[in-house]
Amino acid sequence: MLGVSLFRFVDEGVQQTIQGYNRQMNTVVEQALNPLNQVLQQTDSMWRGVGAEAFKEELQSVHVPQTNTFIEMLTQAIKNYTQASEVIKKADQDAKNVVSQFEDDVEKIIGF
Repeated sequence: MLGVSLFRFVDEGVQQTIQGYNRQMNTVVEQALNPLNQVLQQTDSMWRGVGAEAFKEELQSVHVPQTNTFIEMLTQAIKNYTQASEVIKKADQDAKNVVSQFEDDVEKIIGF
């Protein structure tokens, strides 16, 4: 059977991309979403009045939803790349099977 598969190199790149998106998503959750939620929880005990309510409303209606949308986009990208990886692995296996069958056929014809 032939040695190294080119698909393997492509899949390695896809896996690195998935890992990068996972790191990015974790960063967004840890450094944006979690602090936003903490501020929302603590606002009532630290700040009262019209300004506090306006601030809280803006966080709840603008910043948290936008952050969640970004996280959803990253999640979808990860799903898409994972599916691409599965397709690549299947194509690699299919190619290996074709080569193996070809080698078997050649051996039968040549008699090795």
